[in-house]
Amino acid sequence: IRVSVGNRDGSSHLILQGVARVELVETVRYRPYRVHRIKPLETVGSDSVAVDALSAKILELVAERLEWGFDFPVHVLKQFGQLLDPQASELGLSSLKDLIKYLVTIDNPDHLADLVTCTLISNPVERQIILEAINLEERLKHLVHFLLAENRRCKKSKKSSAPR
Repeated sequence: IRVSVGNRDGSSHLILQGVARVELVETVRYRPYRVHRIKPLETVGSDSVAVDALSAKILELVAERLEWGFDFPVHVLKQFGQLLDPQASELGLSSLKDLIKYLVTIDNPDHLADLVTCTLISNPVERQIILEAINLEERLKHLVHFLLAENRRCKKSKKSSAPR
């Protein structure tokens, strides 16, 4: 649990950070909140030339998005700001360049895919498709596909809004 905000009615809003992929096997309890028996799911397909190439493509697509000057959602800036500099209240262009430097240091393609997905893929259905992929190569392929599409949309939007 990254953040928990209690409500007057006794319920809470939570922001969770996943530490592993799991399959919900059985509901053990429904009240006062659901409890499930789970089965951890191990990532497969993580050692291959394809995974290395797809990871490099992801970094390239993130860099392309920065080079075109696309605006990043505020939550993305805050998330990366906390990673890069916990004291930072606002990020400027140099911090966005630092984003690429930070991403390059992530040597686990599994973590890279999850971090880029949760921060740069805006469509919840696309994020869910990536989240559910146990095979890392498949997950990275989905991410590349969605990043390409999002970059194309952003480029098209930038071109149509540019002064003539």
